[in-house]
Amino acid sequence: MKKHLVLRYSAVLFFFWFPLGMIIPISILFMQSRGLTLSQCSLVMAVYSAAIIILELPSGTLADLWGRRRIYLLSQLFILASSTLMLFSRSLILLMLAQICGGISRALSSGSLEAWFVDEYQKQSPEGNLQKTLAATNTVTLFSLALGTLTGGLLPDWFASAPLSQSLGPFGLNLILNVALNTSGFLFVWFFIEGDSAKNSAGREAGLTQGFSGKAGALGTVFKQVLREPRRGRGIFLILLANLAWGFGISALEQLWQPRFRAILPPETGTWVFGLLSMGYFFAGMAGNLAAPGICRLFKQNYPRVLFLGRFFMGAYFFLLAGIRGPLLFSAVYLILFSHNGLGNSPQEALFHRLIPSPARATFLSVASLFIYIGSFPGVLAAGFLAESRSIPLAWIPAASVLTLSAFLFLLVRDDRPRGKINPAPGVRTEG
Repeated sequence: MKKHLVLRYSAVLFFFWFPLGMIIPISILFMQSRGLTLSQCSLVMAVYSAAIIILELPSGTLADLWGRRRIYLLSQLFILASSTLMLFSRSLILLMLAQICGGISRALSSGSLEAWFVDEYQKQSPEGNLQKTLAATNTVTLFSLALGTLTGGLLPDWFASAPLSQSLGPFGLNLILNVALNTSGFLFVWFFIEGDSAKNSAGREAGLTQGFSGKAGALGTVFKQVLREPRRGRGIFLILLANLAWGFGISALEQLWQPRFRAILPPETGTWVFGLLSMGYFFAGMAGNLAAPGICRLFKQNYPRVLFLGRFFMGAYFFLLAGIRGPLLFSAVYLILFSHNGLGNSPQEALFHRLIPSPARATFLSVASLFIYIGSFPGVLAAGFLAESRSIPLAWIPAASVLTLSAFLFLLVRDDRPRGKINPAPGVRTEG
């Protein structure tokens, strides 16, 4: 049963991340092909972050009350709308509208299926090693992204000579396949992921009838119960601050690596190079993710120390990246940087899941995601402004500084709970 659960969840992850991967290596290039400047690209990305910030917490609460599967299916409808709008957009307004739909989708999807998976895993394997299992599912995510980015980088060169590219542009095929795969993902969840049990579903339906004030009151009770434990509440808050710093730093890197890499490449280099480096970025993340269980054992499952090392070296390599002018060295440092990012994924997730209560798991995951986008919102605006007014390397210095300093937040987290287990908040029922 546990193996079947992991396989189904892995399939959902593939259908979610593979189509997204096809957009990653060409996202900024696509917007520039539609006539946008770097500052306008920053504005579009900021709108995306703003939509997430506004809806992240309400969507997590809805997932806990109404059902995680239902909210995830709704998120898939919005990503389909986003991809369709992007396909036919020819103006800044339409691209912003597409990103608003994408932001709504991201807010609805963040944590909904993960919360379902973690609770189901805990029911089927109470003594299981959550960090090791999350490392395995994270590997599926990164492999899907790697395969998607390679595909996304190769498609424009091939599609450029097709007749349809005259009307849809060189990146049209990326978006057409994105729509098709997201549709497939919607259908897979609809048919192969069961909904909440009748008992829990009925409870959630009853919760919805209480209105917003009732839901907010129930959620507030859970938060208070968690925060009554000073060490536990402090740990959650420190992880949220680390998420905020990660959002600020990584947004500058993700926004500007494509134009920076293009600037140091020889002229007339094809888009396949972007796809190749994007694929390498995710394979590097996979390497770090696969190494995480062994490194955690080396540190006797002391996740805060592992997270400190991963984040600190990630920031240090970001500093190095800002000063590099050769494409080969740039690629090498870029990949090492993301291997350290991958190293921290499953330990941070396992640590966070150990601190948060099961009944509000999706809500807390939405809060964690919210902090990332609160950080990324000023991050993309500041990076875009500095890149256009000064230079991309200069725009990366503040981002790298914040990322490096945030590593010390993990050293302040006290983790005294049994390794690999998830504990409920005091007085809170744990049936999901």
